[in-house]
Amino acid sequence: MSEFGSWWMVGWIISNTVVGGLIAIVAIAANRWAKRPALAHVLWVLVLVKLLTPPIVTLPITVDPSRLTWLSDQWISHSSRADSRDDHRMSSMGIALGTSAVTPRAGSDRSMIIVVVSIWAVGTVLLSMWVVSSARRLNRLIHRSGRLDRVATAQVAEISADRRAPPVWLVAAVVSPMLVGVGRRTRIVFPAALWSTLDTDSRRLLLLHEVEHWRRCDPWIRYLEAIAWTVLWWHPLVWIARQQIEDCEERCCDLAAARGTGESPRVYAEAILTTLDFLSEPGHLCPAMGTRPIASALGRVPQIEQRLRGIMSADGQSQLGASSRCLVAVLLLLLPLHPALVFNRGVDPDNGVTAAKH
Repeated sequence: MSEFGSWWMVGWIISNTVVGGLIAIVAIAANRWAKRPALAHVLWVLVLVKLLTPPIVTLPITVDPSRLTWLSDQWISHSSRADSRDDHRMSSMGIALGTSAVTPRAGSDRSMIIVVVSIWAVGTVLLSMWVVSSARRLNRLIHRSGRLDRVATAQVAEISADRRAPPVWLVAAVVSPMLVGVGRRTRIVFPAALWSTLDTDSRRLLLLHEVEHWRRCDPWIRYLEAIAWTVLWWHPLVWIARQQIEDCEERCCDLAAARGTGESPRVYAEAILTTLDFLSEPGHLCPAMGTRPIASALGRVPQIEQRLRGIMSADGQSQLGASSRCLVAVLLLLLPLHPALVFNRGVDPDNGVTAAKH
């Protein structure tokens, strides 16, 4: 066996993928059929957490090979004996030569692991550089072409009823309204040209949407997504989770904005359409597309129709209820688990080697 061990990381990844996949199924059901985007959002976040955290408690799943109709009992027995005999022969040769027994298969495994880990590391470094570069470009954009608007900031404080509400920066650029930063560095970035074309009600509703992102602590989720994406960039479940988290966040904020005022939902829907029209004007290049990993922006255009339908119908729950909290608490217990298949094996008395029980 090579010094890298028996591919323990592969087992770790498979185990986390299985548990994360089960949580993802529950999240899909909560979002699509139960109409609970807030619950689905938390579950998709748990999927990312599970993929990033190592398993702690092993959950053995005993399997009797004789009950697997697709697995030949003779193949298991013969392969086990052959492996044992080969190991014994190679060990004997190693002792005779005065060296440790290193089989050609171990060397091949070592080369394979080196190649895989190298590709993984290169992808992680490149994506990390891109995320950091995007964050710097956004900060330069805000400081060079933006200004603090005290009137809009006072309006946000009134909407949120919290003095700690983030300030509003109007920027002379074609960007989507977004929430940037975490903690005391959180800011609402709004394009000045769009701000000047909106009426008072539309401004208030779009600001309420961004305030809801702040209340939900969505900027912190952006950093979790960036970490998961850069570390597990090759994992399809990470890409699916990032997309679903964004969609659930936008639905929750849309519901809060549509219900949070006495205005008709149509007013908020028209404000969204006005924003899309502003971003889609010929010749406009939206810098926010490059800042998506660290900013909560308007969302992806293909999902706008679904969002508008949700705004008009006001169908769904934007907050976690008691039953949702209980479900999340139960699923949290799955995060430390490490399901592992354990074949029910015994000792073959004729050969003295381990073989599957029949």
